[in-house]
Amino acid sequence: TLTTNPPVTGGSCRNGPVMNAGNFYEYRATNSIDGSAGFSRDTVIGAGTFQGTAVTILETRNVVNGVPATDAYTRVYYQDRGTTIGAIGAQSFGAGGAVVSTTTYSPVDFYPKVGTVGQTYSGVFKATAVGSQGGFTTNAVVDYSYSLTIAASENTIVPAGSFSTCRGDLTRFSTATSFTVVGLPAGLPGIGYSYNCTGSGSQHGGSIGVVRSFNDITSCTGLGAGGAAVPLSKITSELVRALVDGKAYP
Repeated sequence: TLTTNPPVTGGSCRNGPVMNAGNFYEYRATNSIDGSAGFSRDTVIGAGTFQGTAVTILETRNVVNGVPATDAYTRVYYQDRGTTIGAIGAQSFGAGGAVVSTTTYSPVDFYPKVGTVGQTYSGVFKATAVGSQGGFTTNAVVDYSYSLTIAASENTIVPAGSFSTCRGDLTRFSTATSFTVVGLPAGLPGIGYSYNCTGSGSQHGGSIGVVRSFNDITSCTGLGAGGAAVPLSKITSELVRALVDGKAYP
């Protein structure tokens, strides 16, 4: 949902990539809690279909020494409604391009492709993933809710360059996750876990897309895989390089 909080001032900014085939965005994500860092590349594959619906495909691969991985990757399938866009599903792929899991989103969270200072949008939706693990079927369900306000126009400097952006404040987000393994032989104990997390964050979007984002998971209840506590994180993601409509950054 979208509301406008008057007065509306300042410029506009993209809430996601420019979804033209061949565009790519390479990000460095750093977790300030444990110091870990990694690189990933989002590439717009272009038009396709997902479960019979026409979509635009965005593919993400990890990057090592400047080279995107060849095996494990994910694809998110977006439905474009002109001024708004939303992910209707996603798939994870393993060795040889085999599908590892398929996720659907309900209801689809459509949000403005370009935001304006003063806008607030919020979403409540469910992600349902069905996959395979060790020869068994796995089910994962995540309930999401969030609220984001385009708060201010700012100049943002990242490795890919200096950009005129709008800062979007993620004033709240929450996730409730449950995971189960289906079809275990009789007599074996069930495998499953569930946990809830909350946090906040921000994003800086310019004319080419989001150039910096920050997600702070501040609290989690419940236990994760193997009965372990769910780790908290403070992750900053910055645009390192990009190719957008034929122009390279930096």
